[in-house]
Amino acid sequence: MRIRIDFRLILPGLLIFLVGLAFFVLWLVLAVVSFFLFFIPATHGIFYLVLDLLLTSLILMAAGVVVALSGARGWWAGAWSGRRSEDRASRDSLKPSERVGEFVGAAISVLVLYYFYESQVTATGLFTAAFGPTEQLAFYGPFVFGLLINLIRGTYGRKHAVRPLQSLQGAALAIGSMWLLYIFPFDFTHLTALLPHVLQVPFWWISNPVGQLLLVLGIIGGLVSMVAHAVMYATSR
Repeated sequence: MRIRIDFRLILPGLLIFLVGLAFFVLWLVLAVVSFFLFFIPATHGIFYLVLDLLLTSLILMAAGVVVALSGARGWWAGAWSGRRSEDRASRDSLKPSERVGEFVGAAISVLVLYYFYESQVTATGLFTAAFGPTEQLAFYGPFVFGLLINLIRGTYGRKHAVRPLQSLQGAALAIGSMWLLYIFPFDFTHLTALLPHVLQVPFWWISNPVGQLLLVLGIIGGLVSMVAHAVMYATSR
């Protein structure tokens, strides 16, 4: 079995791993600092930041290892990546129904954006005074990014070429969710304020802890999306 080394994959993978390792070292330092900050109520939010940093470092290190190993073409490309790459290439084109689905997804995103924008401008209480320009960018940015990706995929009709944008969107979602979880400029008890009363009743259980859980899922989902699309793009031809 002949192993071929592709440094175009190994070096980026090593760089990603080192960035993740640096984040892990920073987490070790902050973990010690956060222990002493526990006794200061105003600094309790740092625990969310420390947890997010640990998760980010582990995912980045794992992604770096996967990307670097993909550069050893002898076992990776032949045994797994080669067959998978050919299979993904054969399914790269979107079917007409899938292209229509991308535009439908974009339309749904517009409606969701409009709902939250109306909640903000009419001051329903969902967004608190802490929802400043940075928080607005962290909240609306991933929505708009995803909408644009839907339009590009539906127009272009290909999957693989858009994966770098999907990876960037995953990173934007993860970073934005981290910041919003740290600041938390919401009052989720007012999430359904614009809905008719009969539609508000089924959502009586939505509260701030539920909103915080959604942001945690956004962090995890964003990081997974970032890594998965980056690896699929790096290992496909």
